[in-house]
Amino acid sequence: MAKKETKIDLMESTPEKNLKGGPSAQTTKDSPPEVIVKGAGKKSKKFFLIIVLTGFVFIAGAIGVAGYLGYLSIPGISAAKPPEPTPSQKPQMGETLKVSPLIINLNEENGRHYLKVTIVLELDEKKWAEPIQSRMPVFTDAVISIVSEKRLEDLKTNHFKERLKEELLKSFNGHLGQKGVRGIYFDEFLFQ
Repeated sequence: MAKKETKIDLMESTPEKNLKGGPSAQTTKDSPPEVIVKGAGKKSKKFFLIIVLTGFVFIAGAIGVAGYLGYLSIPGISAAKPPEPTPSQKPQMGETLKVSPLIINLNEENGRHYLKVTIVLELDEKKWAEPIQSRMPVFTDAVISIVSEKRLEDLKTNHFKERLKEELLKSFNGHLGQKGVRGIYFDEFLFQ
């Protein structure tokens, strides 16, 4: 049977020009033949360039959207504006007076439960410091009278402290005849 010649066999036997235009060396039986594909480099470069440009457009779009939504701060693009400093709408803390700590028995049958409380009064104006200090026994009596009516279960309810503050504030300002106490704060509030 006769051996049929293939393209590889023909390449080995006929000299061709290499890429630089010179004659190519004939391949020997030991080395594999060189296969030259014309235009393959141009196609891969175009494909690589398209991939790089597509990636760049995608990343630039993502950064632009993130800036517009406020995730990134990009001047001129960001829709979210930095918050403007607002002037403090809450009035400044006024002069304060601290009432001596009080231990008050709660309204219980066995009398075993008590409340230890220290109250700080915030004054409406500094001029009220002297009149309140001169009437401190009246305020202390008001605290004892109001708290001694409370039961242990009352102290455990939600918002008890806020209701007690309101009740004490109303009582204190009632003893002064006008609004001299702006707020009441608990410095210590322990019950057993």
